[in-house]
Amino acid sequence: MLVRIMALVNIFALELCFASENHTAEVLPYKATYLAKYNDFPITAVKTLTKTSDSQFSEQLKASGLLITLSESSNYRLSNSGQLIPLDHQIDRSIMGIKRSEFQVFDWNDKNAHYRRGEKTSNAPIEVGVLDIPTQYLQLRRDLIVGKDKFEYPVISRGKHQTYRYEFVRRETLATPIGKIDTVMMRRLRENKMRVTNLWLAENWNFLLVKLEQIENKKDYSMLLKDAVIDDRKVFAVTSSN
Repeated sequence: MLVRIMALVNIFALELCFASENHTAEVLPYKATYLAKYNDFPITAVKTLTKTSDSQFSEQLKASGLLITLSESSNYRLSNSGQLIPLDHQIDRSIMGIKRSEFQVFDWNDKNAHYRRGEKTSNAPIEVGVLDIPTQYLQLRRDLIVGKDKFEYPVISRGKHQTYRYEFVRRETLATPIGKIDTVMMRRLRENKMRVTNLWLAENWNFLLVKLEQIENKKDYSMLLKDAVIDDRKVFAVTSSN
């Protein structure tokens, strides 16, 4: 009986830990349009986040341009303690006629993440607290909202365990099609210096992504915010000098 009581106490303490840590920033729906480039090919990208139930969310990315199309979708939920729980993530891309699809689903009953790319499949064990690519980006924004100064996330990507780490680089006012916006520049820390991911996030707009620069395997990808609506509010230029 004592062992069972202690187990319940530990579970309750874990819930309190998640609730008291920086996981409690509100998740706000949005729609954002970006001017983007992939290896100098111009494309238009639209990101949306919608609330599908009291605790569940769906995030979509649609990008298209000359000889390039990309569709990305993910679903996740928010636990009672404020923890992001990834459910599934799918990417379909076509570049110059070459098509590729990837799918990852989190089976929380089985405690495994199942990944599929073509005929290849893999599994990875999971536990509460692990994220995927979309949810780690969202958690970074949530941590910035509540003033956290350490940004490290356990991630399952392509069926493998990884740790994503970010560092604050500087505050910067960016010129965008909307106007000038105050941002925080964050950089993903990598061992391979040839791979670069820089993010600029809007300080006055729930740390929405304003600009992205990414270099992966000699492929360049960039995005710049064109217009956006967050929680039914249209994003406009806001700087510290306004």
